[in-house]
Amino acid sequence: MMHRRGLSDRTRAIADLITSKLLDTIDLRAALPSNLPDLAPQEHQVLTLLATHETRAVARITGINQDTIGRVITQATTAIGARSRTHAVVMVLLLARPSPATASGGAR
Repeated sequence: MMHRRGLSDRTRAIADLITSKLLDTIDLRAALPSNLPDLAPQEHQVLTLLATHETRAVARITGINQDTIGRVITQATTAIGARSRTHAVVMVLLLARPSPATASGGAR
């Protein structure tokens, strides 16, 4: 499935299933806290980008060193109580509230 959809890692594969609504997320949401614990803006950005990009690309997009990206992922994962990078990305996808510009369809 991952190869067919052009995905190289499980985090992006699961994120793709969630965002394309090919995965029923009711049970996933029920297993998560009711809302996302606070993340620093950089942590939220990195986890959100990991849903669609490899770590190397996230570093390039954000202008942050790849080693620093790894530390940001670790900090964010710990901050929200996720068990893994994939779990953290799923939590952000399912629990994060869109910004007002995103919710209304406007540009950022």
